Amino acid sequence: MDFFFYAAIITLIVGGILLADFVVGARKVRYLNEIQPTALSHQPKVSVIIPACNEEASIRAALQSVMAIDYGPLEIIVVNDRSTDATGAILDAMAERHPRLQVIHLKELPPQWLGKCHALFMGAQLAGGEYLLFTDADVFFEKTVLWRAINHVHKMKLDHLSLIFGVPKIKGLLGMLMLEVMVGLFVLMKPWKAKEPSGRYYMGVGAFNLVKASAYRQCGGHRKIAMCPVDDIMLGKLIKKNGFRQDCLYGQEFVLVQWYSTVREMMTGLMKNTFASFDYNLFRIITASMAVFMLTIWPLLSMFFVEGAALQLNALMVILRLLFWCVLTHTVQMKCTQALWAVVTPYLLLFLMWKAALATMYHKGIRWRTTFYPLKDLKKGVYK
Repeated sequence: MDFFFYAAIITLIVGGILLADFVVGARKVRYLNEIQPTALSHQPKVSVIIPACNEEASIRAALQSVMAIDYGPLEIIVVNDRSTDATGAILDAMAERHPRLQVIHLKELPPQWLGKCHALFMGAQLAGGEYLLFTDADVFFEKTVLWRAINHVHKMKLDHLSLIFGVPKIKGLLGMLMLEVMVGLFVLMKPWKAKEPSGRYYMGVGAFNLVKASAYRQCGGHRKIAMCPVDDIMLGKLIKKNGFRQDCLYGQEFVLVQWYSTVREMMTGLMKNTFASFDYNLFRIITASMAVFMLTIWPLLSMFFVEGAALQLNALMVILRLLFWCVLTHTVQMKCTQALWAVVTPYLLLFLMWKAALATMYHKGIRWRTTFYPLKDLKKGVYK
């Protein structure tokens, strides 16, 4: 037996374990639509906090969906974070017509803060709700989402609830790339384990992070993760590490995000936080790259020059992977033919990881919106 045979055996075993773990684990995550939007005897006030930086294209429609949420004790706080477009004017005009809408205009960014983290923190300082809902300026909500979420939080005695958002049906390579990124996030984060009180896994989603205000303030809030580009996930980590209870549910029918419209836009958008997801650690990038290569690229590539048992094992790995994507695309109501793009997406993931890492190191920092953040400051802000 040669090296290629043993490599094929190891790849098949590891791939099978990861596949089984994902399939079993993903089925353990509950759906928000299983929870009825019934009123509670005590209706806790919820403060929705939305950072907005140059969001003139989406802010009006997104805010209208927030204001249409069917939940009585609700306040909406939008933090205009140094916008240079018409965002501020749009927000002021909407605030005049909607008393529940409060607008904060920020003109400067203090040192050792990322713009979004600072905006969320400032919104939380003003909030008077028993619960804080951190979300984004391009998120659209179904009107019963808060009643369902609050019911689940109360029943399960949670301090933090995040929801997996939905995206409009997207065709071709972009849809498959989004799906692969989401699956990778599931494999790494294991959101079905976030509810385990003593576990090491945690979860946070920028489109919907509902946090008990007392827990948020006891943890130190966004001040503790002030320089973390992946602030949504780090908020989940902060909550979990401080001993509070959290959970993550599927909420695709209730929280909708127009994530990206093109592959180029997605690759550019993820540049700012991809290296941060690996804690700016080059060794972790190398390890992740080897895993992606061996599990997704190597089995198909090797079939052109191996033979015998190694060829058969690699062919089996390729077939299993394509079957998995066919089933998953069908499950999320995408066309099964999009699964064929799974041949291409691993190369894009590798390109994204290495471009983000090398660009961050070369420029010694990242540019997010209109602000440059030095790498030395970003590394200091890594939340362990």
